Amino acid sequence: MNHKMVGGRVLFSDSTHLKANANKHKFTREKIEVETHEYFDDLNKAVEEDRMMHGKKPLKEREKVKGTKEIRVSTTDPECGFMSRENKQEMFCYLDHRTTDIKFNIITDVFVTPGNIHYSVPYLNRLD
Repeated sequence: MNHKMVGGRVLFSDSTHLKANANKHKFTREKIEVETHEYFDDLNKAVEEDRMMHGKKPLKEREKVKGTKEIRVSTTDPECGFMSRENKQEMFCYLDHRTTDIKFNIITDVFVTPGNIHYSVPYLNRLD
């Protein structure tokens, strides 16, 4: 009997928009706060550690970028997100993120987010 296992050396992820059962004309507008993602914090920490190991001065501390943006919130399905991209259909949707082992094509992770979340946002946390 041939048992396949997850190779684990190379994984790939892809995200697919799934249309929500929500009318794109029925929504409220909401202001939300946006800020620098954790990824940049981790990246800056790694850069600082490398600079210290090589006897370089620390970089100047950058202010975290905070701001607000207005989003559409569906009155039918408030958990979905509104996708609006050039040359794409505007719609309320979800993003289905899947990570697959490249050696045996085994899905190792599935995660769903609102469709207005960039696909890169959950990736690093899900990879861990």
